[in-house]
Amino acid sequence: MISVITPTKNILSEGREVFFRKMIESLSEQTCQDFEHIVMDGGSTDGSIAILEDYVHQGKITTLVSKPDNNLHEALNRGLKIAKGEYIHVMNSDNYFARHDFFEMSLLALEKYGVDYTHGDRDIIRRDGGPTTIKRGDER
Repeated sequence: MISVITPTKNILSEGREVFFRKMIESLSEQTCQDFEHIVMDGGSTDGSIAILEDYVHQGKITTLVSKPDNNLHEALNRGLKIAKGEYIHVMNSDNYFARHDFFEMSLLALEKYGVDYTHGDRDIIRRDGGPTTIKRGDER
């Protein structure tokens, strides 16, 4: 099983709701559904909790914890402590999969070839409509 950990905070007021919904949809469309989705909310105050709770009721978020944190790393560490999966995937609240088989291909590489981790290329789409940037592999 894969534990997907998503840190969030105030997705409504920060203009990330559309991307968050796209992220949830891309997880729902994965060909491998053997995962739990843990959302670590940093104490949202803008109504985001209602959206998150709705996804919990739909079964698209397995675990929701809303508690103020000091930073992204604290939220991720809290998520790691409750994760049940053999593998961890960090999925930021404004990211989504372009491929429906990302988990399937990652598990194949992890189990068949014994690699330690997997990653994919990223298309960085700017909110202001600027040019899309493509980052390959672990390029920063």
